[in-house]
Amino acid sequence: LPPSKSLPLSEFELILYENDQTESINKSDRPNHLSTVWDFSANYGGELYTVKWESVLILDLSKSVQKIMYDLAESAGKQVLKQTVFASLLYAAALPLTIFKQIDSIDGEWALIMQRSKEAGKELAKSLLTSTGSGHRPVTLVGYSFGALVIYSCLLELAQYQEEWMQNRDMMTKEVKRLKKKVFKSSPSPESEGTENDKTKESKIQHELECEPASLIEDVVLMGMPKYLNLAKWKKCREIVSGRLVNVYCRNDKILTLLYRYKNIMGSLKPICGTCTVAVRGVENVDATHFINGT
Repeated sequence: LPPSKSLPLSEFELILYENDQTESINKSDRPNHLSTVWDFSANYGGELYTVKWESVLILDLSKSVQKIMYDLAESAGKQVLKQTVFASLLYAAALPLTIFKQIDSIDGEWALIMQRSKEAGKELAKSLLTSTGSGHRPVTLVGYSFGALVIYSCLLELAQYQEEWMQNRDMMTKEVKRLKKKVFKSSPSPESEGTENDKTKESKIQHELECEPASLIEDVVLMGMPKYLNLAKWKKCREIVSGRLVNVYCRNDKILTLLYRYKNIMGSLKPICGTCTVAVRGVENVDATHFINGT
C-alpha cells in the first residue's frame, strides 16, 4: 500500500503473511525476518499483516542506539540509574563526552522517526477505514517501540474520524432515505442516468454509515512506547478499542528513559509510557520488567 502523496513517508507497506508465503506490492530489499517474526498464525486465526515503514531510517537508528548501549555499558560499568524523576538528568550529567556526542548525533534521526511514526499511524488508520479485504472484521494491533507509537497515532486518528462520523451520522441516514425514495419514484425507468447516479450515491453513503471507525479495532497491545504519558489521549484510545487495550512497560528501561528525556529537559518530570503504568479505566498494564534487561 503506497503512502499518500501528502505524507512525508518514503515507505509504507502492508505485508500479508499467509501459508508460509508473504505477498506485498513491493518485495524488493525486504529483510527475511519480516515474514517470520510474527509467525504465530498456527495458534491465531485470521490474516496476519506486518506494517513496513521507514525501514532504512529505523535500522540506522537501531544500529546507533546499539552502539550507545555498548559504549555506555563499557564506560559506565553498567551503572544503574537511581529511580527518581531526575534520574535521567543526573545520569546524563555524569556521562562521558563520547556518549554525549553519540546521543547528539542521533537526535535528528530520533525526531524524524517520531514525526514519521505519527504520519504512518494516520496512513494506517486510512488503510483500515478504506480496506475491503478484511470484510470489516475486527482488527488486532500489536506493536513495540516506534511501532507502538504508530498504533497509538492510528487510534487517535480513528478517534477523530469517529467524532466526525457521529456528527454526520444523522445527516447521512436522512440522505440515504431521501435517495431511496427518489430511486423508488424513478422505478418506471430504472436504467436512466439519474437513477444510476442516485443508486451510486446511496451505496457510497450506506457504506460510510456501515464503516463506523469505532467498530474496526478489537484488541491492541502497545509495548515500550516512547511517548510521554497523556491520560486524555489514552482515554480517546480506550474509546476507539472495543476489546482489550494493553500497555506493556519496563520500569528499568534506562536506554528509553535516557534517549527520550535527554533532549526534553522541560518534559523530564513526565512519565514515559514504555516505563510506567497508564492510570486509565479499561487499560491493562503489564509489567515486563522481570523479562527485560534494561541496562
